[in-house]
Amino acid sequence: LVTAVWVGRHDSNAPMRSEYQGGPVFGGTWPAVIWRSFMEGAHRPMAMREFELEIPETVEVVVDPVTGLLASQWCREREVRSFPLGSEPTEVSPGCDSYRQRPVPRVVGMREADALALLEDDEFLVQVVTVIGTPGQAGTVVATLPAAGAMARHDEPVVIQVASTAVSRGRPFEPAPREEEPEPLEPEIPDDVVDPWGP
Repeated sequence: LVTAVWVGRHDSNAPMRSEYQGGPVFGGTWPAVIWRSFMEGAHRPMAMREFELEIPETVEVVVDPVTGLLASQWCREREVRSFPLGSEPTEVSPGCDSYRQRPVPRVVGMREADALALLEDDEFLVQVVTVIGTPGQAGTVVATLPAAGAMARHDEPVVIQVASTAVSRGRPFEPAPREEEPEPLEPEIPDDVVDPWGP
């Protein structure tokens, strides 16, 4: 049994501003009173029975509010929404590609492996450059480009400078051997040439 109640004036569409105990008529006033009275009479002959309301299992996911799809790390706006289990989105929103910029996290002072893991988990491109540092800095990040907090594009690599006590990660730097300079040759003077400065 489905019942709907409408309350209004039969001669005009004028709002009912004072017809319910001096106040306006809303759905919870005369319409609700009429609906309850009718439904109680209609169900009186029926036996009452208990039933359990099945509450569906839900899951919360982070979505792009514009598309409703999963939000990547690059989405400027992200929203947590609940979905019935099995109906949650599985596709990543493509709408964030046009403004994929995020601040670079601070990794200075971290070990190289930890810094790489953090940046790559956040979907940054990473380029490692080795620079000369002190023995205490060896293996740690001493600088980033862009710097921490600066905005980086999705296609712009974050350069991390890792300190090392060696010049490079490969073979030690060896200067090229210098060639021996030839000794100057003594000029040969023919016997028939008279030395004007001689005796």
